[in-house]
Amino acid sequence: MQVPSATPEHKFLLQFVGEWTYTTKYLMGPDKPSMTMTGEETVRSLGELWTLAEAKNDHGTSVMTLGFDPKLNKFVGTFIASMMTYLWQYTGTLDATGKILALDAKGPSMTDPDTEADYVDTIEAVDANTRTMKSKLKMPDGSVQKIPDSGNVYIGTKESLLVTGDYGDRSRIIPEANMQKLGSPPKLLDRSIGHYQEWREASLGLRAYDYPGSNFKYAAPFTETIHLGNVAQRVEKGKKLLWDAKAMAFSNSPEANKFIS
Repeated sequence: MQVPSATPEHKFLLQFVGEWTYTTKYLMGPDKPSMTMTGEETVRSLGELWTLAEAKNDHGTSVMTLGFDPKLNKFVGTFIASMMTYLWQYTGTLDATGKILALDAKGPSMTDPDTEADYVDTIEAVDANTRTMKSKLKMPDGSVQKIPDSGNVYIGTKESLLVTGDYGDRSRIIPEANMQKLGSPPKLLDRSIGHYQEWREASLGLRAYDYPGSNFKYAAPFTETIHLGNVAQRVEKGKKLLWDAKAMAFSNSPEANKFIS
């Protein structure tokens, strides 16, 4: 069997072989500070036809394989990660500049776990020492949307609500079919002018002190709850803690009270 010769597309991938450090940036929402996470990646070649990229960070390990299939005239590849069971499969093409690779894939839907959605990851070769990768979600209407980085699911007695982003940037009934059936509710609350702008206007006396959405009456109890979770992780595993909010102490755990100050 004759080994195929490497094409220009294969050589595009081979430029990424080596040791890398990377920074992932999460956009938390409008007027919100971004969050970053760093990691290390090793990209090695399998002959001249494939690359294997193994990335590690505090959340786990992932492996991406990429190659080019001349018969399909497309880039092909896979992606697996230690924190998921799904096998992602890629097909993609280079843009006219020869620097940006767009990889299409199907994966679990973020609004309906029983269905799949269309995604696109773009890898750009900026220079010899820099490359970027951006992930986006293809919407049913054909538009492309940035993938939310976090969120919550609220399971109710009638429906379930998916809230993407840490600040409720986009809320939808799931599965998607139920959202389409129920439609969007009427807007009853005033929309925010922005987190920092709210704080500024309240600080200058232009608005009431409790005008900001994250005013102290709301933020203090919320922060207290979060810190109680932090304490719970530092005491005996499985132990139920009873919190006395008025006394600002645990009623059944001197050990946990050591973390209260």
